[in-house]
Amino acid sequence: MKINKLTLFMVMLFCCNSISAAATRVVENQIDKNEWHFYQFDTDTISELTIKLRKISDDVDLYVSRAKKPTENDFLCAPKRSSQLIETCRLSLQSPGKWYIGIHGKAHSDYQLGIKVDDCDLISLRDVK
Repeated sequence: MKINKLTLFMVMLFCCNSISAAATRVVENQIDKNEWHFYQFDTDTISELTIKLRKISDDVDLYVSRAKKPTENDFLCAPKRSSQLIETCRLSLQSPGKWYIGIHGKAHSDYQLGIKVDDCDLISLRDVK
């Protein structure tokens, strides 16, 4: 599934009232070498969050940061496992805030970005430039 790079992503994650409920959403996209894709979301309450980047065709890296876009040198989580097909960041978000996910293309690649929320929050994931 190819997605135009100009498409605005508005991904909504919903949970029910069950303690064991979880919501998962996957975004698929393509990225060019040396290009960055950024996604932003806000949290109002404590959440357990798992972010997975699946490399479909070549090397891309996952970065997560709070309050600002991540860079290669400034991030909260960046697994950087080039030999792995999946990079994972697990976060316990202890207070409300604005969070950013950065995807950095090391080569032209297709990728899947999966986000799982382990409680009953609503998260809106936005594509940001």
